[in-house]
Amino acid sequence: MESYAAIDLGSNSFHLLIATIRDGRIEPLERFSEKIQLGQHVSETGQLCPAAIRRGLKCLGDFSAALQRHPAERVRVVGTQALRAASNRQQFLDEASRVLPVPVDIISGEEEAQLIWLGLVGSLPATSRSRLVIDIGGGSTELAYGQGQQLRFLQSMPLGCVAFRDHWFADGRFTPTRYQQALDAAHDLLAHGLADCPADMGVDYYGSSGTVKSIARIAERQGWCSAGMIDREAIDRLRTEVLRLGKSSRLKFDGLRESRRSVLVPGLVILEAAMEELGMDYLVYSPSALREGMIFNMAACTTT
Repeated sequence: MESYAAIDLGSNSFHLLIATIRDGRIEPLERFSEKIQLGQHVSETGQLCPAAIRRGLKCLGDFSAALQRHPAERVRVVGTQALRAASNRQQFLDEASRVLPVPVDIISGEEEAQLIWLGLVGSLPATSRSRLVIDIGGGSTELAYGQGQQLRFLQSMPLGCVAFRDHWFADGRFTPTRYQQALDAAHDLLAHGLADCPADMGVDYYGSSGTVKSIARIAERQGWCSAGMIDREAIDRLRTEVLRLGKSSRLKFDGLRESRRSVLVPGLVILEAAMEELGMDYLVYSPSALREGMIFNMAACTTT
């Protein structure tokens, strides 16, 4: 059975998924993720910092070893917002080409949104209902909306939890005033990006990637929501709690990894603004996103 490897070089984390497909479902052989923060300071300086490049290349060495343990017939490596934006990306790409079996493909935000959508719909039962998925990454936020298999709207916006942290919460402190300023900035960016998004009734809302996963896990452990769900009340309660604590080092919620403390509040700001702009009362966490979309896409290309 043919196997596929998808590597996602995100602005916050690098991810590897090696898998086969059986009866239309992805069967993972190996998953590996590591927080790299490749996008650290990119929104401010326009460049990848040397420390982030070193962290990224070390992680790619680990990915290469995993590919040797599980050789895949098809391999694709994509880079997202940090590599789209960094003027010195070629330095990283040249080094990466010496480690990985295929070159890094820096995809557009629109293709990233398309692949996230493919990962979502390919992992869920067929339905005639409209679906909307929002993916909050380290450097950008993608949104895709469609009905059945038809994708009707997609958008990529340059706001992410690492970029927002570096701009609004670089010292790890958050006050009500600073939180509101960041929230207003997120609203402005989202309102522009989502102006043409259809406003249909009967939509199922989903969220993917680390920010949504962390908030959903905290909400469940706190007893605010059922597993995998986030509603507006949970957002309000979490905002109250993080502002009471006031510093990222004090964010020791059950279900929150230490490596995600510094990006929880900026991610929460973006999610709160997005839910308000889109009129979402709730969303469901989707574990399937970009990597799964890459796997489905490679499999479809193999069979055509």
